[in-house]
Amino acid sequence: MYNSIENLSTEDLNQLLEYFRKAKEKYKRELNRMPPGALARVRENGHTRYIHLVYEKIGGKADETSGTKADETSGGKFIQRRKGITNDETMINKLARKKFVYEAQKSFDSNINALSVFMKKYKDITPEKIIERLPDTYNDLPQEAFLPSLARANIWASTEYDRNPYKHEERKHLTMQGFKVRSKSELYIAGELYKYGVPTRYEPKLELDEKTLYPDFMVAVKSRIKFVFWEHCGLVTNRHYMDNHKRKMEIYENNGIVPWRNLIVTYDDEEGKFNAKEIEAAIRAKILI
Repeated sequence: MYNSIENLSTEDLNQLLEYFRKAKEKYKRELNRMPPGALARVRENGHTRYIHLVYEKIGGKADETSGTKADETSGGKFIQRRKGITNDETMINKLARKKFVYEAQKSFDSNINALSVFMKKYKDITPEKIIERLPDTYNDLPQEAFLPSLARANIWASTEYDRNPYKHEERKHLTMQGFKVRSKSELYIAGELYKYGVPTRYEPKLELDEKTLYPDFMVAVKSRIKFVFWEHCGLVTNRHYMDNHKRKMEIYENNGIVPWRNLIVTYDDEEGKFNAKEIEAAIRAKILI
């Protein structure tokens, strides 16, 4: 699912459409398992009573749809059956859930139709897609011609900078950008950043609150002058490692570096595996805008 309205792509819309379709089918299956009829409420002498309404077709069986008279009396003659269920909390809840599921299914169906119409006219607003739609005259020009901030960011990324001196011998994995990283997870992140042409620095020196920090990655947003910091946590089962990570996050937050603005934080799981889709989504949501 998409993470940023500023970078809403046709792929994001297709994922949203698929989500709607799956949700609709899920509710449809649940609705088929629901009891027939609907819930009604009446007030008598200051008391509330709940009634189970079932419309039975003459010569047929009880209706299995939403439970409303308009739905259940079409196409034939029906007899209304009424049963008091005020003290039957289980049946009340089932019928309440049934109505909810019925309305949810209708809502998803409406959204599927609306989104399908919208997608026919929608144009991807990512910088790369906008450039692709330009006339042939502009085909041979570099992205920097259209995105001046990208030219400055590329110079920034290629300029020498102070790096983390800690155990530099542990940086063993060579990236496509030419610098080395400490883990295979970081190697994958660097590879994805390279694939999208994102200007990147690895473990640059950062002074915050009179403390020196070294974010795993510092990257430049291609379409504007803005930097995003990326922390990837690999040793999630190491308490000392995670305590340091927590302190680092606190310093970031005190200085306005936060996940909803300019910070990406990803994690390996307990077995040391990372989520490639999560990394892809983070790049698309926070960087390719």
